[in-house]
Amino acid sequence: MAGTVQGLIEFVLIKHIHKAPSVELKKKAKIIASQFNDINAFLSATETDFTSIKFIGGGVLGFSKNELEFIKEIQVSKVIDSKLSAQQNLCKIATELFIKKQLVMIGALTLEGLNCNPILISALRLQSSEELVKFYVFQAAGRSIVTSLGFLVQDLLLYSGENVFDARHEESGDHTKWDLVKQKTGEVRVWIEVKSGPNDLDKAQVLHYKKEIEEIEKRGEKAYIGETYGKRTSNTITHGLYRQYLPDWEKRTLIGTELWDFISDDPSYHEKLIKLLTSTAEILLGNHSLVEVIEAKAEDLTKVLNAEHKTVTTFINTLW
Repeated sequence: MAGTVQGLIEFVLIKHIHKAPSVELKKKAKIIASQFNDINAFLSATETDFTSIKFIGGGVLGFSKNELEFIKEIQVSKVIDSKLSAQQNLCKIATELFIKKQLVMIGALTLEGLNCNPILISALRLQSSEELVKFYVFQAAGRSIVTSLGFLVQDLLLYSGENVFDARHEESGDHTKWDLVKQKTGEVRVWIEVKSGPNDLDKAQVLHYKKEIEEIEKRGEKAYIGETYGKRTSNTITHGLYRQYLPDWEKRTLIGTELWDFISDDPSYHEKLIKLLTSTAEILLGNHSLVEVIEAKAEDLTKVLNAEHKTVTTFINTLW
C-alpha cells in the first residue's frame, strides 16, 4: 500500500529527492516506516527513537552516524509537508521529480543531439535558424515529456489511495499483467488496467480485455479498464468498440474522473489533485511554464547554430 504514512516514509528513505541513501539504510527503510502511523510523529522523532527500534524477539536495528544524519536531513528538509496527507505528499514528490527530470533533460539538449534531418528540414520549409531549432527542440522535449508522463500518472494513481497496490507482480488474468489492484479489507478485490486516454485501444485489445475481465469476474472479483482523462460521452473509436464488443461496458470501465475518484474513495479527488499538481509546479517553475523553459533553450541553441554555421543551408550541408 504505497499511499499510506508507512509508504511515504519508506519512499523518502529509499528515494530522497536531494541525495541517495546508503544501501544499508535502504534495507532498513521498511522496518523504520513500520514504526510510524503519523507524519508528524516521524518528523519529530529523535535519534533515541530511531536507535531504540527493536526487532521482534529482541535486538535493536542499529544505525550509523551517517544514517542518522540522513534521516535528520529528511526531517528538516520539508520534502515531507506536515500539512498534507500521505497521499498528497507522495503525489507532490512524484510531480517534483517529474518536473526536475524535464528541466534536466531540456538543459542537456544540444544542437548535435537534436538529430536534425536535412530532408525533413527542407520538406517543412524551415528556412530560418529560429524555426528549425524551435521545431526540433519542441519535438525532442515533447517525446521525453510524454514518455515520462506515463510513469508519473502510474505513480499518481498508485499513491492516491490507501488500498491500492502495484499489480504487475500479482496473479491476475491468464494473459494480462494488470496495472493496479485495489483491495479493501472485507471487500471484493478489484483489478484495473490503466490507459492514458480515451482512444488507446483497438478491436483486438478490447476483445482481449473482455475475455480477461470475464475470467476475473468468474472468480467473484471485479476488473475495469481505466482511462486517466476524458469523458464517457466522448465519441472516440475506442468507446465505439466498447459499445460493440464489451457488454455492460459502462460497468466495466472507469473514465476520467471516475478512475481517480474510485482509486481515492473521494468524489472530488480529481479537483484536489489538479490543485496539488498546479501548486507543486508553481513552486518549481515560479511564474513560468515549461513551454517558456523550452523556448529559452531553443533561443540558446539558435545562437549556437548561427555562430557555428551562419545559415540553415550551411548547417544542412553538415548533415550529409
